[in-house]
Amino acid sequence: MTEPHTTPSADLLPPSQHTSVPHLQVDLAVVGCGKGGKTSPHETARVVAAAQASGRTWFGTSVWHGELVMRISVSSWRTTGTDVDDLLDLMRALRRRH
Repeated sequence: MTEPHTTPSADLLPPSQHTSVPHLQVDLAVVGCGKGGKTSPHETARVVAAAQASGRTWFGTSVWHGELVMRISVSSWRTTGTDVDDLLDLMRALRRRH
């Protein structure tokens, strides 16, 4: 379950009240785990707990349209493509363990 949605900070505050940082990227993924196109709060919670226990990543949960989801945010300028690939590998491995 992913639905891209972004709201640039420039749309949130009048220009007289803020200064936007140019070229800033904040990436957010909202993902639910399950099978057959249906999310399972139990499976989502299991994957989040296992990911956190791995020590390789940390992210929390949220509720999206009444469903428990993982809220994964990548916002550091130091995050590389390799870091993202490592996270995806970890998530695939955690899903296969169930």
